[in-house]
Amino acid sequence: MTAAAIAMPRTRRLGGTLAALLFVAVFPANVRMARSYLRSSKTTARQKAVAVVRLPLQIPLVLAGLALRRG
Repeated sequence: MTAAAIAMPRTRRLGGTLAALLFVAVFPANVRMARSYLRSSKTTARQKAVAVVRLPLQIPLVLAGLALRRG
């Protein structure tokens, strides 16, 4: 739904807002997953790295959503 709102010029600002809110909302879950992966002996080093690296990558996604909001 968020992607559809971004795709349509008339609702792009709303879509940007929704996208930014979505990325902020899922951030705590990603932190929890990263902590869980780091503590687990069952996850591979690659899984642990991906879980940790994805955290700062959410910042540009939030900023991109906000940029769409601004127009």
